[in-house]
Amino acid sequence: VTGFGVRTATTMGELRTAGRSLATLDLQPGELLARLSRTTATLARDRGAAQQEAGHLRAGCTYAEWDPLSCEVTVARAGGPEVLLVRPDGTIDTITTPEGPPLGGPAEPIPSVTAAVPPQSLLILHTSGLTEDPAEVPGLLRRALDRLPDSDGVDPRALCDELSDLLTSHPRAIEAQVLVCRVTAFPRERVATLALPDGPHAAEAARACCEQHLREWGLGEDIRFNGQLIVSEFAGNAVRHGSPPARLRLIFDQALTIEVSDTGGNAPLLRHAQEGDEGGRGLFIVSQLADRWGTRYENGGGKTIWAEVDTPEKRDEGEGGS
Repeated sequence: VTGFGVRTATTMGELRTAGRSLATLDLQPGELLARLSRTTATLARDRGAAQQEAGHLRAGCTYAEWDPLSCEVTVARAGGPEVLLVRPDGTIDTITTPEGPPLGGPAEPIPSVTAAVPPQSLLILHTSGLTEDPAEVPGLLRRALDRLPDSDGVDPRALCDELSDLLTSHPRAIEAQVLVCRVTAFPRERVATLALPDGPHAAEAARACCEQHLREWGLGEDIRFNGQLIVSEFAGNAVRHGSPPARLRLIFDQALTIEVSDTGGNAPLLRHAQEGDEGGRGLFIVSQLADRWGTRYENGGGKTIWAEVDTPEKRDEGEGGS
């Protein structure tokens, strides 16, 4: 957000909160920024009405989403700078991404780009005030990297310290912010996939796959039971209401993630069945068993319905921190 003072800081906080809320909806980066742009336009109108002045608000954003399973990053820009990439061998690249209109600008589609990134690379996001000329940013990053001691990998904190030292070595007209992220791959042994048969045996196959892998991962009886109920409901919905082919994916990290994907575009709808209804309770049961669940639409078409079930250890950690 351009400008200084309390109003600018308040606006930045409002947009950050809106962005974080949108991120929970499993939107593609371009769609997320398009919605955030509409929110920015609304804030500009409201601010203009309150101040009895033109609601002009200039803001930009770069949004990056890392997939540790495919080792790909998807980037979209709405008036924000491009993302820089530092590979494990120290080479610097730019993830070239078309620039969409700034936040609050014309209601146009915001394109996104997906690029393969080697694990242990660094992604560098920054504000536009990092250098006077955007073309000078890779050179600034190179100087900061050269000041670091030789080691097997670059410490993100040390890189931030060197960038801060270089940026504060001379007076600056505007402030700058830098975010350095190290990306890692997810362990393949904690992921299981299954192509579901197109027919009444899909739920049975999904339950068997779930039971096998959850036992191998050492999960307890309760989470295995809940997981089988969830995969059964998801697989049944994919067969009855989706379009083949359907696929099950199980991911075990701090929680068990259950995903069922198909090529259909109709999202499942949570119903509150009445006492005399014979069906319609499946997703309600899922919502009670899962700690989080939702639906996301894929870039190439189709959808994925997912659920997360926390392990007892994670639930204990959450209760201890509350």
